[in-house]
Amino acid sequence: NLSAALVNENYFSAPAQRVCTLTHNLGVGRGFLGLDLSYADGTTRSRSAYLNYTLPLGNARSAGASLRYDDALPPPDTAVGAELQRATPLGSGYGYRLSATSAGSYDAAWIQQFEPLAVEADVARFAGISAQRLTASGGATYLGGALRATRAVHDSFALVDAGGIGGLTVYADNQPVALTDASGQALVRNLRPYEANRISIDAAQLPLDTHIGAETIEVVPAWRSGVRVRLPVERVRGGEFRLVQRDGAAVPAGAVVHFKGADFPVGLDGHTYVTGYDHGLAGEARWPGGRCLFRVPPPPLEDPLPQLGDSACRAAGE
Repeated sequence: NLSAALVNENYFSAPAQRVCTLTHNLGVGRGFLGLDLSYADGTTRSRSAYLNYTLPLGNARSAGASLRYDDALPPPDTAVGAELQRATPLGSGYGYRLSATSAGSYDAAWIQQFEPLAVEADVARFAGISAQRLTASGGATYLGGALRATRAVHDSFALVDAGGIGGLTVYADNQPVALTDASGQALVRNLRPYEANRISIDAAQLPLDTHIGAETIEVVPAWRSGVRVRLPVERVRGGEFRLVQRDGAAVPAGAVVHFKGADFPVGLDGHTYVTGYDHGLAGEARWPGGRCLFRVPPPPLEDPLPQLGDSACRAAGE
């Protein structure tokens, strides 16, 4: 990538200013090499050159090394530097930045993001002057009749309801941003207004007794406004049993079981899996040349996927 710019500024009551820049970025190995050249001509003249190399380390971390010349900065004009940083996640988590140069300057920062607030500590030294700073920031939203403490919200937000299931990771454009609380809700902040934002969950985290109609929903919120997102997640209990005929033979594989308004296939050796199993119900099995009726007992409350053993399937009237 190569870019060049020439800026000429003219003022009524000040000398004209002209700035020329040239930037070149190149992929080298697993990292990126960048060169920035600049020349300014006005009341004072200045020249600068920055050569830097950035290497991604994985897990949102990167390291860098730099060589700079700038005659507009306090002496010395030339210095080498190194940097190590970890980007803060969109959700809860931490990030940091550590950098130092041979000129005696340094910069260090730690950012810790909690669900209701963010805390940042910074220390820096430049041109012989040191500074320290500790900041805490947060915010609040009101949506769905509830006031919620949260980190600062700079754009739009959404209140996600995952069908009352807690502990699920919520994603915004495939980035993990929040966890659902005990009531199955999560606040997703800083959505792009007037654009499609993809809100999703990982179906692999759902309990066995749930069904999801769609893992992703697109929302288009207004500017600095909140929207409610109801993910199509519901509890659907299932159960597995083995259908056995009067003579002890299993109902043949490929038979169809009609159970609670839906059809389910019978597997090998009569094994059958059904959903919507929330209380004891009667069902019917049909296959070419055969038909029988059965009843399953109520499911145990503590087992989301009970194994019910053999269930007798008898002809009508028996």
